Amino acid sequence: MRAKDDFSEYVFLQNSGDFTTSKLSESKNKSMSMKFHAIGLMSGTSLDGLDICFARFEKQDSWSFEIVKAETVSYPEYWEDQLRNCINFSAVELLELNSEYGFYLGKSVKISLINISLRM
Repeated sequence: MRAKDDFSEYVFLQNSGDFTTSKLSESKNKSMSMKFHAIGLMSGTSLDGLDICFARFEKQDSWSFEIVKAETVSYPEYWEDQLRNCINFSAVELLELNSEYGFYLGKSVKISLINISLRM
């Protein structure tokens, strides 16, 4: 039995900057184009930096995508040291690092978005 407010059958659609929802069964029956924008982040074991990818996805009859911009932001020495040595951290130190790193990621994405908009 499904929960009454289960949103798994809905998709979020962006039209002219406003977000609306549409039931999947409705969007499957219409020949409408759905567009999505996504930001992907990745950092590998080499610790060379943070990879940031801005992508656009579109669904018409089939899915297509475009990588709008991708870049690697080198880690400052502080973050390289923290990430390299976190294997020796206590549970509390890892929780603190997780929170601090999340803020760092958000700040990095924000700076990249600003840089991209200035170049366009």
